Amino acid sequence: MWAATAKLMSKLLSTVILLGGGLLIVAARNPRIRRRLGQIQALGRNAAHENYVGEVRTQFTLHETARFSEGTLVYGSGEIHIAEGTYLGRHCYVCAQPAAARIDIGRDCAISHNVHIRTASYRKDGDFVQAVQSDLEWANIRIGDRVWIGAHVFITGGVTIGDNSIVGANSVVTRDVPPNSIVGGVPARLIRSKDPS
Repeated sequence: MWAATAKLMSKLLSTVILLGGGLLIVAARNPRIRRRLGQIQALGRNAAHENYVGEVRTQFTLHETARFSEGTLVYGSGEIHIAEGTYLGRHCYVCAQPAAARIDIGRDCAISHNVHIRTASYRKDGDFVQAVQSDLEWANIRIGDRVWIGAHVFITGGVTIGDNSIVGANSVVTRDVPPNSIVGGVPARLIRSKDPS
């Protein structure tokens, strides 16, 4: 009972600080007051983020050392597993949909900001109206260990990215990436293989 009440109060307080702090920052003419109000608003954002991370950890399997930045959403009715030491930057989307879908992200991965990792998509054939009304196409995604993914990358369902690989910024990964590879482009293609030593 107390845990649920404390959690609700924490959410409410962080929301009030975020909304009220934003208005006061704009209204305050004194730079010192604006700076102090900005610090208070940052505390509210941090509290809201920590609350969200706690909710994600109860729904999915995230190692205690796995972390993600503010604005990143981890959601869906499927399974999501993120191993130790992995980091996701700001405003990433990790979505396992439908319930049978699974996303596995290995250990010690560095995933930059605005990366989309999504198991499901509309069907590509036929009229768009029919695609929206029909079932989604989906497949599991597996990202190996020590993978570096650049900013603004989109990873589609059915892809496996091998260990120790790099995906260049602004790439769309539509097929498997072998281990020790550097890929990039739309769609992502092999640029070169890495020397694993």
